[in-house]
Amino acid sequence: MSESKPSDNEDVELLNLRLEQSCVDNLLWRVDLPDEVDLAALGEALAGLGCREKGEASVLPVFVTFTEDEHRIMIVETTRRTQLRVHYLTPKGERVAAAEGIAELLAQACEDACA
Repeated sequence: MSESKPSDNEDVELLNLRLEQSCVDNLLWRVDLPDEVDLAALGEALAGLGCREKGEASVLPVFVTFTEDEHRIMIVETTRRTQLRVHYLTPKGERVAAAEGIAELLAQACEDACA
């Protein structure tokens, strides 16, 4: 596995985890939420998995939640664009695994939030 490529994990594949185009340090990742996921229920599901909501990130309706390890999941509610932000203090060699872990957590929450 190269440093910027995720593994062949089914949850990671389901969400199409990929490195954000502008990222060079494996800190920013993109995923695609399944269409059937209800965003309101997703927030509740993430909270049930130990994440905490931090509110809006800007004037845009952006849902921001933090994992227990301070990684962020940001979802633009109108477009469903979803970005995973690995905490900047995560050692470089552990960032891909951290992104996979966030994607796995999000996939689990998506299962609970399907409409």
